Amino acid sequence: MARGWEVAGVYADNDLSAYNGKRRPAYEALLADVAARRIAGVLAYHPDRLYRHPRDLERFVETVEAAGAAVATVTAGELDLATASGRMVARMLGAAARYESEHKSERQKAKHAELAAAGKGRGGGTRPFGFNEDRVSIREDEAELVREAAGHILGGGSLRSLHRQWTEKGLLSPAGTPWAKQSIRRLLLSARIAGLRAHHGVVVAEADWPAIITREEHEALRSVLMAPERDRRKEPARRKYLLTAGVARCGKCGAGLVARPNDRHDRRYICSRDRGGCGGCFIMAEPLEDFMREAVTLVMAGPAFDRARQAVAVDSRAGAELAAAERRLEQLADAYAEGQIGLEAYERGTAKLQARLAELRREAAAEASGVVARKLPAGDTALRAWWDRASVEEQAEVVGLVVESIMIGPGVRGFNRFDPRPVQILWRV
Repeated sequence: MARGWEVAGVYADNDLSAYNGKRRPAYEALLADVAARRIAGVLAYHPDRLYRHPRDLERFVETVEAAGAAVATVTAGELDLATASGRMVARMLGAAARYESEHKSERQKAKHAELAAAGKGRGGGTRPFGFNEDRVSIREDEAELVREAAGHILGGGSLRSLHRQWTEKGLLSPAGTPWAKQSIRRLLLSARIAGLRAHHGVVVAEADWPAIITREEHEALRSVLMAPERDRRKEPARRKYLLTAGVARCGKCGAGLVARPNDRHDRRYICSRDRGGCGGCFIMAEPLEDFMREAVTLVMAGPAFDRARQAVAVDSRAGAELAAAERRLEQLADAYAEGQIGLEAYERGTAKLQARLAELRREAAAEASGVVARKLPAGDTALRAWWDRASVEEQAEVVGLVVESIMIGPGVRGFNRFDPRPVQILWRV
């Protein structure tokens, strides 16, 4: 080298900026080698490759000065950190570098806000699930999985069971890795799949890509998955019984039957004394549920079911307020894009709306019920096909839509097979 120095090692932290505050392993190794006097000098292309924060500079100065090491850069020459004037120059260079980094960051933030206000994506990175590499056109096979997942959650299913289904199918993320439960949750919460553009977690515009699910489904998913009570408890175990929650009742005392297997682990419904019942009634679950599935699918094909399905129309108050709040966000974004307000006013305005949006989403949690019923297909064949592939949670919601209660009377003595005669169904339709 021109200075006669011998290269003892190269310390490179690729893709790790000195500005963003992340730990730089190679830089830490450099300081350790300087402190241990394993190297006598440091050469960098520019001072900002060594430090951009004042705290980094002071630490670097202390280390170099204690070891008596020389410091030189290609663009700024030699830095004599042993003198006050040399340290002043280093601090000035560091301040200039930090200013440039902060100014660049401001430009990038403004550009991202402008793109968001226009409904455009940021680009780069791994393609979003459900979309092709252009990040705009829909990849239909993945989009159908997203729709099925949304229906599963809105039908009362858990993330745990959904994750298990995707794992069993061998589904992979766009990065080629197995799906984690929280990754599926983030996917279903994302505004992107509803054709919306979010900025800092707030929807600010209609996106320039098509939607995979409806806006109503998006808000319902957020209400379900972001409910505070959901965060405070573990995911429920997979539902195994179709007729719990008081639908099946004892024909003797009227108490709700509970799901309780026998000693051989066979599923059954019983009238339990410890739940306020008389203890005089039980029935095996599998034949009863098969009987109810057949009865419900017959009713589903009739006009009375269509009337019941229409009766679960969602109260639109919270939904309307959500839409109005999001329109105000869009107007705010338009004002920023047209230069009517600055970035600070735009971000302050969006922050004020976030709290109200959170309240409205909690109010909309109750409106998520009935989503499965509203999405059911028409026609006997299509309804039966839907029922066959539906989860127990989805089937149970439909049962609750058409059945008021099922009274289970005492069995017929000497009749060991399932007997439907003691089963009396009180229909809602």
